[in-house]
Amino acid sequence: MAKRDATTAFGDHNHGFQARIINGPVHTEFHLPPNPAEVRRQPCISIPFSRDKDFIDRGTLLEEIKQRLSAPASRLAIVGIGGVGKSQLAIEYCYRTRERAPDTWIFWIHASSTARIEQGLRDITDVVSLTDRTGSHTDTAKLLLNWLRDARNGKWLIVVDNADDTKVLSRSIHGDRLDSHRASLQHFLRQLSSIEHGSILITSRSRHAVLQLVQDHDIVGIERMETSMATALLSKKLKNAHDDDKRIAELADMLDGMPLALVQAAAFIKKRASWSVARYLDELRRSDRRATKLLSEEAGLLQRDIEAENCILKAWQISFDHIRNIRRSAADLLALMSFFDRQGIPEKVLRNQPTSIEDQFDCDVVLLTQYALITITGDDGVFEMHRLVQLATRKWLEAHGEFAKTRDQYIANVCAHFPSWKAKDWAVCEALYPHMKNTLAHRPSNSESLKQWALLLDSASWYALDYGRVDDALHISKLSKEVNEELYGRGHAETIHSVVQLARLRSAQGRHHEAQNLYTTIVNASMFCFGETSRETEMYMYELGKAYRNNGNSKEAGEQYSRVLSIQKSIYGEAHPLTLKSMHNLACSLSQQGYEKKSIVMLRDCLSKRKEVLGEKHRDTLATMYQLARNLREQGQLSESSTLMGHCFELYKEVCGKSHERTLASMYCFAECLYEQGRYEEARVIADRCVGLYKASLGEKSRNTLVSMDLFGQILGRLGHHDDATRILRECLRLFKDAFGKTHVDTLEGMHNLAYALNDQGRRVEAIALMRECVETKRKVLGTQHTLTSDSLEVLRKWVQEDRSKEEQAEEEVQLPEGADS
Repeated sequence: MAKRDATTAFGDHNHGFQARIINGPVHTEFHLPPNPAEVRRQPCISIPFSRDKDFIDRGTLLEEIKQRLSAPASRLAIVGIGGVGKSQLAIEYCYRTRERAPDTWIFWIHASSTARIEQGLRDITDVVSLTDRTGSHTDTAKLLLNWLRDARNGKWLIVVDNADDTKVLSRSIHGDRLDSHRASLQHFLRQLSSIEHGSILITSRSRHAVLQLVQDHDIVGIERMETSMATALLSKKLKNAHDDDKRIAELADMLDGMPLALVQAAAFIKKRASWSVARYLDELRRSDRRATKLLSEEAGLLQRDIEAENCILKAWQISFDHIRNIRRSAADLLALMSFFDRQGIPEKVLRNQPTSIEDQFDCDVVLLTQYALITITGDDGVFEMHRLVQLATRKWLEAHGEFAKTRDQYIANVCAHFPSWKAKDWAVCEALYPHMKNTLAHRPSNSESLKQWALLLDSASWYALDYGRVDDALHISKLSKEVNEELYGRGHAETIHSVVQLARLRSAQGRHHEAQNLYTTIVNASMFCFGETSRETEMYMYELGKAYRNNGNSKEAGEQYSRVLSIQKSIYGEAHPLTLKSMHNLACSLSQQGYEKKSIVMLRDCLSKRKEVLGEKHRDTLATMYQLARNLREQGQLSESSTLMGHCFELYKEVCGKSHERTLASMYCFAECLYEQGRYEEARVIADRCVGLYKASLGEKSRNTLVSMDLFGQILGRLGHHDDATRILRECLRLFKDAFGKTHVDTLEGMHNLAYALNDQGRRVEAIALMRECVETKRKVLGTQHTLTSDSLEVLRKWVQEDRSKEEQAEEEVQLPEGADS
């Protein structure tokens, strides 16, 4: 029977073959149309952000991420404070991966909430066209995991952005497609951990959170941008803004190199035609309140998640709220640290309680470092904090009504650890000084905190003055005086003490008249407050005597020292160190008034008592010995003076060291005594050593070095070494002129001594010309009656008279300066 083909149609939608009787085997194939879901798509990049054309490469960071994610089954987490640029790095890495490896799938999951995680997973299934053929959604999660595991689908990279909250990461994922598994993102990622053709990049503010997803060695910390990089980013974002590079660099530094803050500032400036970088900087520096307003301005950023805050302060306040919810004590610690200087914050000043086995403080520190809000420096127990984080924290405290309470706690902590001015523990003061200065911007409101603050200011002003920070000390002292007057009134001991510090500062500034007036007011107030014979009044009277002396009022100084001495004798007795100190000062004052003999008698008595009470090697004893030797020399008692000064020099050398200023001063005076006694060789040895030590300690051009060189030159002249003497004295004169000018008294004395050396060298004409110039200048500067003018004029007359006697036949006389013949 012949074979025949037969086709039968069954309506419009069914085509097939029908036979009535089939006696042999039948083979049938049905070819369904292809399912779109089974068509393999080409790998693509699926992230919700465009590429930032202004991106600044941060050194080798992207290269490190590339190297670490190139390993099979690699996992890496970028951890850093909000706004530091974690997401921007991840975005740039995705686009570079796409360029480098176009056969790699790139996916993005935003992990700030469970809903966003679910949406991210659904987006991946949509991108790869993954659906369930049965029509049920119960196996979608399993299908997605299977798809990712299947190496035939190609390599993939998943970015998990903003994985900050441990609760969100561990919470079960709900939703139509993933409901049957009820697994967390943490569980989902763990199931991908062994897949060699896949890699995962995570960004987070919290190290604690990402440790649920990766190992500790898989974490890369990201810090603020270096100044050069931050400046480059700001310049790019500003584009055509007309500002110099220096101002841009200043603003980059002012904003702590935080990328979000930099972009925010650039957006603010560009939106306002009248604004410049310089103006923005000025406004930022004006006050915390103004800076807060500027940094709260939103900046629309295409490379930032739609739900993320686009201003740096709000971005950080999200972290603050989260910390406060999970650990209140850590939030309180962060709040306290926000008032300190940003660097060198010592642990001991932060602690309110002693350490314990289960130390709450350490746990708080761990949490804050995990959120990158603070860092621990190389020194144990010392912390740092970004300046902008501090500003954001203080704003957050204001919003929660806790600013004043935390500020007062900060002041109390600094006050408790800053040493009293009486203790003078300057090493501790130096470490705490920046934190003390920060209190100046945070004046307390209640009286108890004001009292603590006033004590802190008082101690700080003493430290600042002793360390040469006169401007700081003056500002702090004025503030201390104002606060004490407000708290206690003008006549109170604390107020008087703060005025004393102001007087000390005026003296240090050389404003002796103002210091004298202040001390006069202080003495009067002290007499009223404590009584005329009180220790406080005696101390302030003594300071008034010093002020009189510094102001050139020797008579008033002597009268004041005399009163002090009388009071001290009645309070302490005649041999007390304070009494002897006043006796010494009174003797010096008498000497300045010209009462040398009275001064010498009193100094002898003082020296005897100081030796007995304090010992011969005490510095106060040596000070009296030195002064007595000088006074004896002025009175022409050269033998006793040189013996006493030589002994004083040896004792100073033993007690203070050979290069100490008092040792060198006594050494110089000893050489002077020997010179005036005619003991030139001994004087030469001492003066030569003195010059060498002064040069080594103070330098060649210091006044003390030059004065000792001048003495050495004079001694050489007396020894007959005229060429050396003239050379040294000429060099001395040149250095005097360079250092102090042509009319300074030391320059004029150098001129006198050089003229003398030239005369000894036989160069009479040159000597007379120089001495004539010296006399004329001294008359103009010092006056005709001044002792130094008279000395030079006398030498000049002598030389001229000698020349006249030698030239008796000469018709023309040497003309002297005007007034010289009178």
